[in-house]
Amino acid sequence: MKTFTIRALFASATSLLFAAQLHADTITLKNGDILSGKVIEDSATAVILDSPILGEISLPKTNIAEVSLDSDEVEVDEVEVVEEEPPPAPEKSVSEQYWENFTSLIFPKGFTGEILVGYNYSESSDVQSGINLGLKGKYTKGKHSFAGDIFYAYTRKKDQDGNVTKPTDKHGLNVAYEYDIHDPYYLRLSDNYLVDRVKELEPQNDINGLFGWRALENEQMSLDLAFGPGVRYQKTPDTSGEWDPLLTFLQTSFYQFNESVRFDERFNYSFDPSDTTSYSLLFELSASIRLTPFAEPKIIYRNSYDSTVGAGGIKREQSLLVALAVPF
Repeated sequence: MKTFTIRALFASATSLLFAAQLHADTITLKNGDILSGKVIEDSATAVILDSPILGEISLPKTNIAEVSLDSDEVEVDEVEVVEEEPPPAPEKSVSEQYWENFTSLIFPKGFTGEILVGYNYSESSDVQSGINLGLKGKYTKGKHSFAGDIFYAYTRKKDQDGNVTKPTDKHGLNVAYEYDIHDPYYLRLSDNYLVDRVKELEPQNDINGLFGWRALENEQMSLDLAFGPGVRYQKTPDTSGEWDPLLTFLQTSFYQFNESVRFDERFNYSFDPSDTTSYSLLFELSASIRLTPFAEPKIIYRNSYDSTVGAGGIKREQSLLVALAVPF
């Protein structure tokens, strides 16, 4: 009975010692003995060890060959966590500060946009070239966002023989309101007003209510799809002006190639559900390069078709606009 008790105690002590050595500090003495436990204090003269077998003991440094601390038992409060401060924002130049102060006096806080000046070249049944001026902006607050742009284009036409005909122009105003219903869905209300004397439209006004889906959205790229009903008012030389029902599909996307280069794409298709032969479509692709805070060259390609234009108007048109945008 005594032999069994002694053996059981020895086995229990050995198991306890082995378990303690799995996750414990170890001290190797100069005579070859190894002690395990937790090092409580390590001074210049002695090491105090809390051993599960021997209890708390003090060992002179002269008798110790090596002290090994268990890396798995590092206390959190003993580790000093140093938070890295974000790098300071680059200092803005005097011209940048002046521009920001100047635009803040004109536009409300949170309003961003650009001023656009460019030269347009287009081809259809004749050749046209001219100057484009534009101003666009966007204001966002919470789930609400407002966007708008206004433009004016002065063109000079040439017929197929190269003769210059009378100058003409077109101008328009586009406004839109978007409300984020629940990510990724949104509601879009828009009004697009256009006077295009090249297409004999004086004027054309589209009012749409679209339900949208942000199919893809991150800092590098996005893809938005929207569809919904609307109405169109149109006046041409052979019509007195009337309102017609409208269904519109709108797809927009962008790709941010890097910090400076960006590509934007837009496809708009509208048709009269009571007369499917009456429709219009627009495809637009643009590339921009941010050179400085005040200069962003752009190339914009447009291809459009509108079956609803007046009898003498141009239905199909493609154009290339080379422009300089000034962001704000």
